[in-house]
Formats: sequence, structure tokens, C-alpha cells
Amino acid sequence: QALGNDKTAAGLDELAAGLRISDEKLNEAIIASLKKRNAATPLLDRALDVKAPVDARVNALAGVRSLKPKDAAGRVAPLLTDIKATSEPVREAVAFALCVVDAAAAEGALVQSLKTEPSPKVRYYLALALGELKTAAAKSAVAAQLKVEKDLVVLDSLERAARKQSAK
Repeated sequence: QALGNDKTAAGLDELAAGLRISDEKLNEAIIASLKKRNAATPLLDRALDVKAPVDARVNALAGVRSLKPKDAAGRVAPLLTDIKATSEPVREAVAFALCVVDAAAAEGALVQSLKTEPSPKVRYYLALALGELKTAAAKSAVAAQLKVEKDLVVLDSLERAARKQSAK
């Protein structure tokens, strides 16, 4: 309750961190509090803040995933392709968010990242996000990665993506 009233960045960080706890009632309460605070834009800004601690950015992306702001995909997609400036946990959180936040707006970054991403954790979510898209580019990216992917968990997500893309 008290966290929901804290308007500071630290308060927002703590509130968003609660979304990473597997407790449905707690998550519902946190999401309600974030909505009440109109926190979508501040969370998106926090996720993009390269000076913010990695955990704060990952937590903010959990909030973005939950609140699904309309402009989120286009704003966070560039984080996927900037491997030198963006840490693996942040890229993983971005890819995870794009599984539920308008993957179509980030298609180019998703396709490019699937080819170049070194982390299997990130590629796993990239494949799932691309599975939401039925465009020729998304299907081609998944099919191409299926031919070269070595990680078994990522292969599974690519196979699921391909099945979803071919389903009516």
C-alpha cells in the first residue's frame, strides 16, 4: 500500500520489482497501483534510461509488459539491437515484453536480433515474439534460425513459433 503512494523513482522501482514475484494477487494489486499512478510512461522512461541500474530497467520492463502502453514496442525495440550498450538481462526483458506488447511494431528489430543475438535466453523470447507475427519476414527469420540454432530450448521455442505462424 505504501509503495503505491511513493512517487519517487525508487518507489516505482520497488513497486515494479514486485511484478517479478509469482503471486497473482500481489501482481494484480501492483498493476492496479501502477495504473492508478499512470506509471506506463515513467516505467518506459526508466527502462530506456541507460544510467539506471540493470535491475531497475528489468523491473520497469516487467511493468511495461503488464501495462502494455501503446508506444512501448517502438521505443524499446532499439535496445535489442544495441548489444554493446544493453546488457543481456535488459535485452531478455525487452524480448519478453515484446511477446505481449505489439510485436508487429518491433518486427525489424526482432528479425535482426534473432540472427545476431548471442544469448539463448534472449533468442528464446525473440522466437516467441516472432511467433505472434505471420508476415513473410517473421516466418523467414524463424525458418532460417531453425536451420542453425544449436540450443535445444531455443529450438523448441522456434518450433512453437513456426507452428503458430502456420496456424490459421
